[in-house]
Amino acid sequence: MDYSLDRANKTLKTMAKRYATDKLILFLIVVICLAIIAIIIVAAVGGDKDKKFNVPHDIFSSNKKTNSTA
Repeated sequence: MDYSLDRANKTLKTMAKRYATDKLILFLIVVICLAIIAIIIVAAVGGDKDKKFNVPHDIFSSNKKTNSTA
């Protein structure tokens, strides 16, 4: 009887650990998806103080001018 209870207890602990791991993975997937959506929204809305839409910025140059033909 004690052996069966110990085995059942170990099984329940293992199931609980797997359930918690699955929830953690699901939470991280949701956080990553929300971050990607936020990046897309910021890129679409602008996020640039010069109000230029989707212009590539050179982060390594010291000047702030962009090469545009318009």
